[in-house]
Amino acid sequence: MCNCIEEMNAALEPHNTCLDVPCRINLSSGEPLPARILLSVCKIDPKKRAQLPVLFAAFCPICGQKYEE
Repeated sequence: MCNCIEEMNAALEPHNTCLDVPCRINLSSGEPLPARILLSVCKIDPKKRAQLPVLFAAFCPICGQKYEE
């Protein structure tokens, strides 16, 4: 697995920012899942109601390497 998350967070630290990488846990085993970047979504029409989905990348958006399952 790539180390782009760590590299990007190190590059963003001087700007007081970091990538949004939530902690994910396997509910059946209780073990942590590998880190993945959270993709941000927003409403097109703010007047319409919408349930915003939580999207995790299947490939690293920085280097393009496929994440492990």
